[in-house]
Amino acid sequence: MRLQTTLERQIAEGLVPKDKPSPAMTEATAHMIKAWGVWKHRLEFYDRPFAKSRFGDVLHSTFVIEGRKPVLASSSFFSVDDKAWGKRFAAVTLNVIPTSTTEAAVIVSYPKEQSGKARRYVAPIFLKSGDARLSALSHMLVDRAENFFVSPQHVEGWTAEKRKAIEEAFVGTVIRGEPATSSSDLMLF
Repeated sequence: MRLQTTLERQIAEGLVPKDKPSPAMTEATAHMIKAWGVWKHRLEFYDRPFAKSRFGDVLHSTFVIEGRKPVLASSSFFSVDDKAWGKRFAAVTLNVIPTSTTEAAVIVSYPKEQSGKARRYVAPIFLKSGDARLSALSHMLVDRAENFFVSPQHVEGWTAEKRKAIEEAFVGTVIRGEPATSSSDLMLF
C-alpha cells in the first residue's frame, strides 16, 4: 500500500507519467500481485480450514529459546519455493514470541499439504541446537523476514561492523533480491 501511495503521490507531483510504464509503476504493480498472492494463500490454507474447524490442516514446528533474555520478536510470512508471485506456492509463517523474561517461543506454521517443502526449508534451524540453531534462525530472519524487531538495548551492544553487516544483508535481500551470505555477524541473539 505504501508503494501504491508513493506512486500516486509521484504521479500527482508530475514526477512519474500517469499513462506510461515506469520503474515506480512496475514496482507498485509487482507488490500488488505479491499482496494478492499472499491473501489467496492465506484464504486457501489458513482461513478456510479455520472456518471449517479443520485445525489439523495447519501444522506447526516449534522450539523454545530458554535461559536467555528475549531480544527479538518477529511475525513473518514467506515462500519456501521459487514460484513467481501469482502462482500457487508453498510458504511458512515464522513467529518468534517472547513468553517470559527468560524464554521465547519459535513457531513455524505451514499447510499440511505443503509440510514436506516447509520442513525441508526450516530443517537447518530445527536440526541444530544451541547457538548454531540461533545462528541459523538469525540468518533466516535476515534473509527472508520482512519484519523483525530487535531490542534497542541489545543492538546497542553490537559493534558498528556487526550493525552494518546486518543492515547491508537485510537491505540486500529486500531491495536487490540478493540472498544473505551466512556470517557470524548476522547473529541476532
